[in-house]
Amino acid sequence: MSASQKIMGHVYAIFTILVWGSCFVLTKELLTAYTAVQIIPLRMGLAYLTLWVLRPKTLKLPWKDELMFILIGITGGSFYFFLQNTALDQAESIMESCEADKDAEEERIQYLSQQYRSITDWAEEFDAADNDNKKMILARIIEKITVDRNYHLNITFFVTEESFQEKVGIEQSAVMISEAERQIRQMAM
Repeated sequence: MSASQKIMGHVYAIFTILVWGSCFVLTKELLTAYTAVQIIPLRMGLAYLTLWVLRPKTLKLPWKDELMFILIGITGGSFYFFLQNTALDQAESIMESCEADKDAEEERIQYLSQQYRSITDWAEEFDAADNDNKKMILARIIEKITVDRNYHLNITFFVTEESFQEKVGIEQSAVMISEAERQIRQMAM
């Protein structure tokens, strides 16, 4: 093998690597304008023209071999590219859905953080307040307190568990409320 043939072999190898490596990126861009099925003939036509430019002389092959190569190209390459194009298309919509979910969760976390800061601010204000102010704060939170014959406290808040769950939107809010109620009962005893 001569030096010029080696160099041309390397050039063809680099060209093949560049074309094969850019395939994924270009397909992703093409999916914005075409469907997965429409891209396949474009690819096959481009590949045929490229090969014809590189080697315009036709090979003298029997028709059976020509048909076999056509079938191999359609079933092997086209099926693979169809699956790749479809997967890229679906991955894009899944990514968009995940981004929307992530944005919604970030908004929810930000809302909950604000609520938490508000509660901790109220807690600090309550701890620092004198008795009259503590009574006023409790009057805005607690609707009524009843004591039964066995001296069990029943505290009714202005915010119900259901409205709290709707507003905060967490499944664990019932656990949080029951934990808060348990702590209030312990403090009352």
